[in-house]
Formats: sequence, structure tokens, C-alpha cells
Amino acid sequence: MSSGETIKSALQIGPRPVKNRHILVERISTHQVHWFDVRCEPVIDVLHARFLTNTTRTSLQVFGYIKVIDIQGSENFPLFDRGQFKDPQRLHPSSPLGNYLQLGGPDDIPNFIDPRVCVNIKNVDTGDVVAHGEQCLLKSTQLVSTSDDAFEKLYTLQFQGNAEDDLVELQCVAFTFGAYAEVQVFLYYDNPPETYKIHEDDDDDEYGVDVFGLIYAHCDPLHLPKDKYKNHIFTVVKEEHEWVRMASEIDLSKSLVAVPAYSDLKITLDLEGFEDDEFSVQGTVSFGPGNYYSRWSEVRGKNGYYARVHVRYLEPSLLNKRCCKEDVIDGFSDMPHSPGSYVSRLIEVFSLFIARPNDEEVNLYGSVSIYGVDGWCNIFSRSEEEAYFLPSGCNLLPMKGPDQAVRPGSSFSVAVDLSDVDGHVKINGFALSSYGIDERQRPWYDRRLCSVVRSEEEKSFVAIHYTVFSFAPLAIVTVQLECQHGSSDHVKVYGDIIASYDKLSYLTNYDKQFFRRVLFTRKEANSLKLEENLVLSRSVVAVPSTSSLLAEVNLSFQTEEGAHSAVKVVKKIEIGESYTTPIKSDMVEIGIHVDWKGLPYY
Repeated sequence: MSSGETIKSALQIGPRPVKNRHILVERISTHQVHWFDVRCEPVIDVLHARFLTNTTRTSLQVFGYIKVIDIQGSENFPLFDRGQFKDPQRLHPSSPLGNYLQLGGPDDIPNFIDPRVCVNIKNVDTGDVVAHGEQCLLKSTQLVSTSDDAFEKLYTLQFQGNAEDDLVELQCVAFTFGAYAEVQVFLYYDNPPETYKIHEDDDDDEYGVDVFGLIYAHCDPLHLPKDKYKNHIFTVVKEEHEWVRMASEIDLSKSLVAVPAYSDLKITLDLEGFEDDEFSVQGTVSFGPGNYYSRWSEVRGKNGYYARVHVRYLEPSLLNKRCCKEDVIDGFSDMPHSPGSYVSRLIEVFSLFIARPNDEEVNLYGSVSIYGVDGWCNIFSRSEEEAYFLPSGCNLLPMKGPDQAVRPGSSFSVAVDLSDVDGHVKINGFALSSYGIDERQRPWYDRRLCSVVRSEEEKSFVAIHYTVFSFAPLAIVTVQLECQHGSSDHVKVYGDIIASYDKLSYLTNYDKQFFRRVLFTRKEANSLKLEENLVLSRSVVAVPSTSSLLAEVNLSFQTEEGAHSAVKVVKKIEIGESYTTPIKSDMVEIGIHVDWKGLPYY
């Protein structure tokens, strides 16, 4: 199949067609397009909970709760909730699966600010507290760096009660670039229904089988050992077998599982029949990530039995909301402090995060481009001869441009075509918005969103961080430098200038790292000769009309003789304001000038 046919075929996926698909085909016409994006967000999950004991007892019944609460938000849901007399769980510590608590999960995508897990498990017979306490669930939004190993976390939490020999251990996971997938498993039989066994305890005839065993989700993270990520969604020991009716859904203990947006999701079944040697369904099915469609695959068992596994990747919590009439956004609005001027919707791409195996040094070339109402515009473009060197420990790809407003229209897309000179990285695909976001797609606006486009052959990906502002003027920023004493010929400058917004919060390192706009950055080893007009990598910034522009200036100046001067200050620039008060150092005076544009943004 040609690359054009591949793209045309892929663009048919989803509930609505993508307009201008011929333009998308032309954009990457010489390469095979492998992947469309997965819209993602930071996610957390509790993979499983185990009862651990140093005693020799063979069984016990427990009740109580394990629940997740958000002390700063409204999220609160139980993972385990059993009554003492109604539905306690019997544990069999000596059995291979007998010490696992049957954990549930949320019905909808959780959105935590400060999550904690609370545990209170008791012994039914003695009333002893087996495990008790409260601990924080780690979120991968508190990145201390953008290094590869910072965005995947696998850890355990232990809770002890009155008895020193007993404890409950939780294995937890956090992915910075993750998604929630909804899993369903159905049980079928090839032969006619009259050959099924009848469940004698039911009033109505039901054809099915008593089953026990394990169903779990697993994946292939970039850095974590993949054999350590095992998300239990059905854990039933032989002694506690469950009846499953044929052609119906297996009652999983949890249906939502967290998975990296750059990894396949695998579902493994290991089911046996209770006192029924004819029944056995064992195997693994794999699903590639994607928000655009749901998929299913079959696991064939013995004697005509088989399971059908359905997987649907869910939208991030910020987009997981149905549209209604109240979600309609006006086409334009007044520009603040500028009578007679109007503003509309604008896209702002803040950062491009590149992940690759073993944090290898790479030399990247190719392009990253945005498609909107006015066509394509590049935010990264390098030939193979001028490939950008990304050293180990660095993951942010510098963007240059765009030098114009990017308007989304009814939809927009980001095309990624990146390669490493030595072949370590090859990422080729599209990030697409929903169709009709100009009509009734309010959740798409004024949110911090992220899309991941991954490679096919090697474990690498690009994470695109962006916001679609509902109303935003365009700020064109220039920075002037004037030497205070004498000639500037022997003065060099390094540091950075970063743009952000005063009405938006930056509570986590994730927000600070990925959702601020780098206008200028230079290391001391690569300092620039001082010029009157500082050359910015990006000078055009979309600013939400409800906010002001913040310019965080952190510059250092140094002469050949070793004299040094530094400036570290944040300047607030109101919409419509052209100049800021000059920033003075011992060596250089810095002036920031802003031109503001509204519709038509030319």
C-alpha cells in the first residue's frame, strides 16, 4: 500500500471525516505514515493489592475499605469496599492468587489534584486491624527534570495494622503521558446453546460455566520493566469460582486501566473451569493506542470456548465531556483595551517533548508543522545536514516560529516527520483534533492538552503540548539590548526568556516545563554576541484575552575580560500595552516591546 493510500485509509477512522485530507496526504507524501496521535494526560492507577503474612494460616476473611480521595478536589472512589457480614472476601494466602484483594476502580476518568489512598482492612473472625493508614499517591506531574526516567513511576505502598505479621501491599503506577482504556471481556462458545451447561442454582435456565483464574492488563513502558506492570482486572481463586453466562460479559473487578500513550495495551487471560476440564481459555491479545475507534480481538480456548476482548481508549478527562448547546463558542469577541478590534480562536503549541530508548544522543532532522485555517506553518524544520543535536538528558526540541497566527477553524492537525541521522529515532504521523470544534466542542478550548505521536519500530515518541484559546490577541515581542558603558563588541549574552500568563496557574513542574513558551534560550557555552535586537527563536505569542503576558527574563552578560552581570525579573505586559519599564543591569539595559494584533491577525 502506498503512503498516500495509507493516510487516506487511516483518515476514515473516527466518527466524523477529516476535511482537507488531500492536504494531509500531500504533507508527508514521501514516507509511510504509521501513527495517529493519542490524546493523553498524567494518569495514576493502583495495579493490585496483596495481603502478606508471616503466619501459616491457610485462609481468612477480611472486610473494610481501600479508597482514593483527593484532599484538594472532589474525586473520591473506593478500590475495595466490603462489609463484615454482607460480602467479606475470603483470602487464601497459600494459593498462587489467594492473597490478592479484588480491587475495583472508578466508573469515570479521575482527575486528581492531590490524591491519597486510605486503607482500613479488618479480620472478620477476630476484628483485628490487618492494615490501616493513609499515604500519598505519587503523580508524575512533579517532574524534577525532563529526563526520560521521570515520566514513568512504579512503586509500592505498605500498610500495617495491629498484628506485626500482617500487612497489605499496594503496587501503584503513574505515567506523565498516559491514557485510560476501557476493557470488556465476553465469553462465547462455538457450539449451539443447547450444549452449554445449565446453572442449577438459577430459576431461569442459563447456559454458562463456573470459572476461576486471572485476567490482567500489561504494557511495554519505555523504562519500567514490563514484567512489573501487571494490572489485575479479574482475580478469582478456584475456591471462589464465579458463574459466567455464555455470550455475556465477564464481571471484571475494574474496567478502566492506565496505560502509557506510547505503548500497546495487552490483555492476558488465564481462565479455567471449576470441576470442568473441558473449559480453558488462555492467551494474550494486543491493542495499539488510539482515541479514534474501539477494537476487539479473540482469545481461542479449548473445545470451542473463546473470549472476545473489547478495548476503547478514552479521551483525557478535560475532553471527556458531552457537548450541548451551552458549549457553543461565539466566532469572535472584543479585544481588551482596544475599541473596534476583535479577537477569535488561536492555537498555541508550547513544547515538543522527545523520548527515545536509553536516553540516547540523537541528531534530529525533519519537520513539525501545524495545519489551520491559513494552511501549514512550521514550528520545527531542519535538513539532515543541519540536524539538531539533542544530548542525553535533554528532551525538549526547540521550536522556531510560527511567525503568524494559527487559527483552528473546524479542526486542526499537527504533522510530525522526525528522524535521527543514525536511525535511533523515526517518528512519522499526525495529531488531529476532533472535527467541528468551531461548533459545539467547548471542552477543546482553554485547556492544557497533550497529544503523543509514537514511532512504529523503536520505542520513541513526541509529546505535543498545546492549548486552543477561545479568544486571544496575538503578541509580537521584540527585545532590545543596549550596552550601558561603551561598545558592545566584547559582550556576550546567554540565559532564557520565557512567556507565560498571569491568570493561569502553574502549580506543578509539569505545567512549568511543558506549558510555557520559550522565546529565547542559550547556554553559557553557546553564548551570543550582544546585538541591539536580540534574535528570538519565537516572537509571536497567542495570549488569552482574560489574561496578561508575563515575560520571565533570566539573562547573563559577560565580557571577554571576565566581567559579569545578570538579570532575573518577571515583567507583566497588559493586552494593548506596548512597552515595559526598561530592565537595567550593571552592564546592559533591556527593553521589551510588544505589538498587539486582533482579527484578521495580519
